[in-house]
Amino acid sequence: MKSFEHISHSLRGKNIFLSMVDISNIKASHEMKNDFNFSSLLSEWEKSYIEKLKFKKRKFDFISGRLAGKKAVKDYLYSYPNLTNRKLRSHEIDIRKLEYGDPAVFINNYMEELLVSISHSGKYAVSIVSGERDYRGIGIDIEKIEKREESFLKLAFSNDEIIKLKSSYTEDRNKSQKTIDENITRFWSIKESIFKSLCLGLNMDLKEIKVIDSETGKTIIQMKGDLKKRFEQLSINKADIESFIFDGYVISVTRLN
Repeated sequence: MKSFEHISHSLRGKNIFLSMVDISNIKASHEMKNDFNFSSLLSEWEKSYIEKLKFKKRKFDFISGRLAGKKAVKDYLYSYPNLTNRKLRSHEIDIRKLEYGDPAVFINNYMEELLVSISHSGKYAVSIVSGERDYRGIGIDIEKIEKREESFLKLAFSNDEIIKLKSSYTEDRNKSQKTIDENITRFWSIKESIFKSLCLGLNMDLKEIKVIDSETGKTIIQMKGDLKKRFEQLSINKADIESFIFDGYVISVTRLN
């Protein structure tokens, strides 16, 4: 397991800025103020979007993800003095959903040439931002490591993947199950990060990605069907994928070139 600082430093070397927000802090703030406006932090578009959400959990997740995204935007811009000559207020940074659901960064209603991705699971919301012109897309996914039902495995993985994922048994059954849970979560998170890098969300079949290997430091995948066609249509040369274990969660990051 790596520290968050180590993960963040590793990604910065690739011009990707990572930030994280503890969702419980947002819940505590709401309980103190008893509202979801967070006026000094959210844009008018974001406030309007929150009003459409019916459940508190979805509101907390949305707010936490946006705040993580705003922090990543600030960290990126402040690392390059030529990009901004003043400190930005959080409500001036607006992370909106475009027509097809892909997120975009606006500053004072002007759309910036920045790539952004947001994810949340359990107690954490995470976001990555990059202005790297060589990247065709970036995607991040965070998932809590826990036991998954057999029905989920059949939905998310091919038969070959399921066999590989269940082959981690050792003499210590508890250790074996922990390893299996980690591997299942990691494979799933990798797939999700790829979909997010293409701004597809869950609109594609998870089985169209087959994870061949992700234990050597370099994740190897195979694609088929509509997902493979999508890569070919966008003339994407490769997908660089990394996954990290942090505090009982898997964080996966995909960069498209």
